Amino acid sequence: MHISAGMLQCPHVWTSLENGRVEVWPPGAPVEGTMLYYTCLSGFTMAGLNSTQCTKLGKWDSPKPVCHYDRNYSGKEEF
Repeated sequence: MHISAGMLQCPHVWTSLENGRVEVWPPGAPVEGTMLYYTCLSGFTMAGLNSTQCTKLGKWDSPKPVCHYDRNYSGKEEF
């Protein structure tokens, strides 16, 4: 994506997540239209939405989620 001088970037701090991972699409600077997809590591559960989009105002359209420790996590995958 080409970044023009008038495009506002969204805060980079949202591109990392404690106890989780963030996929930035498309890769590069977080500008209007950039999507972030959040996942929590094994043993953690997400509070909040698992994605957000950068708006033309340079703000993410939903709050950053939080990965909380899951006290019921046994270390085994559930199917």
